[in-house]
Amino acid sequence: AQAAAYVQIRGSNGAGTLYGVGMDSDIVTASLKAVASAATRAQQKVAGK
Repeated sequence: AQAAAYVQIRGSNGAGTLYGVGMDSDIVTASLKAVASAATRAQQKVAGK
């Protein structure tokens, strides 16, 4: 079975509110992937991509 994790973060660097999603067979790994996804989105938004 696959676990899905959804996170919402609010960046203090002007990125605003962003979301991340992670999927894995392990819920902890799925959660970490979701946080990494949201952090990547924040970096891209700040960089203007």
